[in-house]
Amino acid sequence: LCAALLALPALGMAEAAVPPSAGDLVTFGSYPLGFGEDLSPIEWVVLGVQDDCALLVSRYVLDCRPLNKTMELTLNWMNSGLRSWLTGTFYDAAFDDEEKAAIIPAGDLGRVFLLSGEEVASCFQEDHRGCVPTDYAQTQGITPAENGCCSYWTRDPGALPGQGNVVEADGRNGYRDAFKQLGVRPAILVKPDALQVVPAGSAKVAEASDGSPDALLAM
Repeated sequence: LCAALLALPALGMAEAAVPPSAGDLVTFGSYPLGFGEDLSPIEWVVLGVQDDCALLVSRYVLDCRPLNKTMELTLNWMNSGLRSWLTGTFYDAAFDDEEKAAIIPAGDLGRVFLLSGEEVASCFQEDHRGCVPTDYAQTQGITPAENGCCSYWTRDPGALPGQGNVVEADGRNGYRDAFKQLGVRPAILVKPDALQVVPAGSAKVAEASDGSPDALLAM
């Protein structure tokens, strides 16, 4: 793991063949993005880079899954079905052996995980916390809101047992029963030299502040 990320820098425009920095868009791995099963490169938003570690979250909601298929009153991220799916089925489907070697396990969170609600709030400007689903995610059950975005899970627990925390389509914080089918927006830690920066690609991340996903990246 990396040491704790420093405050996120202001957004800048990315260029090809340069090391990634916060706000850049990069490609890494592949997954169905259209209406069929054909694989396409996954675009990720770089949330921060320190030393030999980059924190990424998918640019789009990639799939539609429940946090857990059954109602469990003691549900948390560690025993959730979604964690098992991300670190197993999704991990194997999205990354080849070379890409897997570049992924840095995030401790108990797993090789692929979700951001917490606080991390989403600290990493994205308020009006950019909503996320657009891919066509494939829509075929799996997601219906976008009028703004084109959809609700997606964080790894936080909900307000009541058996619930999970979500980022709503308008970017607000919310809670849903864990068995509901909602958006999945994966996050990973990756060696920066394995990433391909998208030319002229950029995303709205938070301006420099004291808020950063420190707990994710502690040694």
